[in-house]
Amino acid sequence: MNIGQVPMIFGHSSESSTNPYTGKPNREMKVFAELFKTGIFKPSDLKRWVSTTLLPKDLVKRGSEVISSSPLPTVALITERSTTSALTKSLAVAMRDRLQIVELSPGEAETFADADDELPKLVALSKDSTEIETYGGSLKSRNEILTWLESKALSEAISQTDTANDKDQSQKDDIEDSGSVYGSTYVAPSVTTAAELGNLWSRSALLLAPVNAKPVPTDVSRLLAGLDGSGLVRAASCDVEFTDHCDAKYWRAFATGGTLLLKTESSKEALDAVVDSISVNDVIILGDGPASTEEFMQRAIEPAIAKGTLQANDDENVPPAMGILIFSNSEQPSVHVRALATTLRASLDVSVGQYVLSSNAQDAQVLERFGISKAPAIIAFHGQQAEDGPRGQVQLGLAPYDRRQFGPPTFRSLITFSQVLLQQLKPSAAEKLANFVIEEATGFLNSRKSSDKSMRKAKNGELVDLNSVGLDAIGCGEADGASQLCAIFLLDQIGRSETFVAELAIAKDVALAEATAPYSFGWFDGQCHLDLALAFDIDPMKLPTVVAYAPKKKRFAAYVGRFDAKDLKSFLRGVVSGRLTTAPIRSALPSIETSKDCTATTGNTDADATLVEDTEELDDFMAEILAEEAARKEQLEAEANAELERIAEERRLEAEQAKLEAQQQSTIKKKSSKKKKKKSKKTSSDL
Repeated sequence: MNIGQVPMIFGHSSESSTNPYTGKPNREMKVFAELFKTGIFKPSDLKRWVSTTLLPKDLVKRGSEVISSSPLPTVALITERSTTSALTKSLAVAMRDRLQIVELSPGEAETFADADDELPKLVALSKDSTEIETYGGSLKSRNEILTWLESKALSEAISQTDTANDKDQSQKDDIEDSGSVYGSTYVAPSVTTAAELGNLWSRSALLLAPVNAKPVPTDVSRLLAGLDGSGLVRAASCDVEFTDHCDAKYWRAFATGGTLLLKTESSKEALDAVVDSISVNDVIILGDGPASTEEFMQRAIEPAIAKGTLQANDDENVPPAMGILIFSNSEQPSVHVRALATTLRASLDVSVGQYVLSSNAQDAQVLERFGISKAPAIIAFHGQQAEDGPRGQVQLGLAPYDRRQFGPPTFRSLITFSQVLLQQLKPSAAEKLANFVIEEATGFLNSRKSSDKSMRKAKNGELVDLNSVGLDAIGCGEADGASQLCAIFLLDQIGRSETFVAELAIAKDVALAEATAPYSFGWFDGQCHLDLALAFDIDPMKLPTVVAYAPKKKRFAAYVGRFDAKDLKSFLRGVVSGRLTTAPIRSALPSIETSKDCTATTGNTDADATLVEDTEELDDFMAEILAEEAARKEQLEAEANAELERIAEERRLEAEQAKLEAQQQSTIKKKSSKKKKKKSKKTSSDL
């Protein structure tokens, strides 16, 4: 645990996710950001953080349709709020598997709630959603509510098998969708003429699905999605049987140019045939010790050295001074390495080499030279000016592929890895590679290409002001269902007016730095458009922040931490690589009120009112703990005071005893002195 300051509060989320690569359960650790940022916090801040971050998000359900589907007794909270309060969540935790708490809007509760009823209102319901009893106590007293709920709940908890099955299926779907940062669903375009079919296989190897074979099977879909953007493999399906190649039964594999490789009923066999046809000529095979790797790296950066420029080189005719080295025990480069090599060669004239290990002494020297402990491994190298040498002297820098950041090495993740390095070496080359991949992409990317100009601007690193144009401007609205990711910054123009300009600049810098990443970038005022912020589980206390949102999957991840460019970029890359988990959007996203003037807001009235309402409602949350702490404090103070009084009394008695003893000693000394004087006088008289 990396703790940079104290005090610090961490918590484990109650919800666990399954790592899609190891299959092991994982519970993400959360940090209490308010303490991290300011070093101080209010009790209400901690309560709200526990409620929104650590407590399960699915214990309190919304909508009348869930009432009859559960075997548990039901209590409904009729409320106008769009978010679940901390108090309600804590009650649901206390009643888990014994009673379900459902939130209903006034419109969903018309049968047992009058228009003039004071809200919120708590009622116990029967299976047919008729009212049994209305709670008449204080809605701010957790203890009173719990006592009432106990009278409605089951005496023993029961296992909800259906709920568990739903959760297992959801986790399974998440795992299946983790093969690509865009998800694993690949939509094969339909072809209706021989000319369209010929156009496809003239440019790439083609997997032709049977008539109306949609969607593509999951295992095939995942690989196609992972290779999309390379332009080497495409898939299509026939709308009708317009040629001998289209029927409702067989899958067909075609090499580039249209040569039929295989006709089979197995989609996997057909895909394997297509993949095997991809050329390995762009991957340079290496071996036989360090000399081959040194020669390969020198040749890779030679054009840039000959030109006399390395970094910050804007000449598009000169390739970037870099290359990629793969270390593997296999003599055959994987399809992802082949796709990477062909893409980098075609777009930037960058070389990719694969060193084949054979467990000899020379190989051990190679691995030691590059600091590699085990294979397979991936290293990017780049030429740079030697720090202490004369001008023009070149030294090689190395950048290892980090699976924790980029995920398993697929074509997509390898391209992202290359773009991150290029962004530092030669930004123009990073942009050129991104545009090449976009143009070659099919399926999800092709459906969102250049027709949406505002989205393409955002793709090139522009941070779009969404306050006046809405989420649709970057292809992230409810109607889009797009497969790209959206990086949406939530700022506060009024409440954080002193730091707003600096925070907006940070957001723009991040968007520009991550221009090659698969994001559309935008920002809106989270204080002004509070409903949308709350839909992402962002309350005003968490501003500024950023949310990574996938419109097609309706899933998001919200950043927690310092609003720092480095940390923000790491977060966005973590979402792309799958290192960070996402959560589902609970309800439809509210639209941005584009006619609303956020700069004309004179204060945080709405937000303050919400916070006041939350604080009042949370006053009784954890009241027992606070009361115990107060009583304990009083007890400790009383014990301390009693101890001080005891010590003072002991010291007083000790002082009196010492004084008495001193007086006694003084009296004894005086008597002894008088005896000596009398004896002395008597002796003198005798003389």
